[in-house]
Amino acid sequence: MENWLKYSLVALIFICMIDISKKYVLSRNKIDSDTLVIMSTIVVGIFGIIHYCCSPKNNIKFHNDYKTIICIFMISIFIYAFSICFTRAMKLSTDVTMPVIVISLSTIFTYFISICFLKHTKFNYKILIGILFIVCGICIISIYH
Repeated sequence: MENWLKYSLVALIFICMIDISKKYVLSRNKIDSDTLVIMSTIVVGIFGIIHYCCSPKNNIKFHNDYKTIICIFMISIFIYAFSICFTRAMKLSTDVTMPVIVISLSTIFTYFISICFLKHTKFNYKILIGILFIVCGICIISIYH
């Protein structure tokens, strides 16, 4: 098994735990979705600082590479905006799987956007067929849910 697949499977387990935990916390009506986003982001920031301090590669040097700094800033904005939107969707949805189903459409958008903007991604009919299966599965789940 390739390393990227191992990490992807572990990430899959983590995202499932995140989704279920968020829905559990929000369903108890003890905390609103914005507070959950704010508090979890603060804790993640603390973990990031610990990771930075303990990492042997903690020599962050961009050498006036402003494009990288801007990209990191934009990624951070996207992550935070995603967290707000996803957490609110979790709060409003009666079923934890419905927002996850919609978000799984990101596979389609990621594939086509990466073909346009990333040099190493080439169009592949096998991947397109796989994406069509994903869309069909999402439609079936959405219709019969």
